[in-house]
Amino acid sequence: MRKYFLGGCFIAYLLMFFVDFAVAQSIWCTEAADTEFVPRNGRVVVKRGNATGVLFQRMRWGTSSLRHHRLRWFHNNTDAGFEPDAIFDNSARYIDGLKGRTDWTSTLPFAYLDTQTFDDDTIKNVTVGSADADALQYSTSYWTFIPMNYYVNIGRLRTYVQRGRAIFDQIAHRWNVFGCNTPANGITTVPWQDFNLWSLPNYRFCKNFRFRFTDNGHQLSNCLPL
Repeated sequence: MRKYFLGGCFIAYLLMFFVDFAVAQSIWCTEAADTEFVPRNGRVVVKRGNATGVLFQRMRWGTSSLRHHRLRWFHNNTDAGFEPDAIFDNSARYIDGLKGRTDWTSTLPFAYLDTQTFDDDTIKNVTVGSADADALQYSTSYWTFIPMNYYVNIGRLRTYVQRGRAIFDQIAHRWNVFGCNTPANGITTVPWQDFNLWSLPNYRFCKNFRFRFTDNGHQLSNCLPL
């Protein structure tokens, strides 16, 4: 969806039945409270794999109720898109070239690997999004598993979720998924975190996030050791 972190703009191209890549543009959407599209809770993991670095994200929108309808905006918009961005700080230029490999997997509906073509040089965004977010369901855990092309042992990371719209291009015969430019277009789920995999058990960095139903207050916690 959004292609570099400047207000949540993106456009992702779906060639007929899949997303190919994304660029930095945005589109008007109906407004939404952050409680109408942001997951109730989730997790982000960065770890060393057998031959590469691995990024894992899990998210859940909780259960439906009249008071807490966290999928409301997606379910009210049949062209809805969603993207949980994992944003690596590249200000020191030590992760140039970091990207997700093609052997990623995800349970998000109509999932796609986002491009980094229009990322800022100081940011590396490793993301799998959904181009069919109105199909997201309550009481369901969704996840993305992205092998990366090399290890990131020491760095800074944050996660950010955003909403958008999928529009079919009649001339190019492809889908374009644009990020929303109306509030709330996105929200940080895990603020900037420093990590050093060498100093962590099993070379694994892991954070949980959770939003309270009462006031949508943000809670962050460490994961239990493996």
